[in-house]
Amino acid sequence: MSDKKNNSKTSIWLIAGAIVLIALVLVWTFIADSNGDPNNGFITPLINML
Repeated sequence: MSDKKNNSKTSIWLIAGAIVLIALVLVWTFIADSNGDPNNGFITPLINML
């Protein structure tokens, strides 16, 4: 019983960590794009879709 409870806590932390990392990458690319970094080609099409 305790293995299943421990497994669910691990998966919750794994999902939370993945969401935080994705958010940090998006913020990082947005800041690079706003500073005029020419090597950043990811966020500009994303902004144009909005």
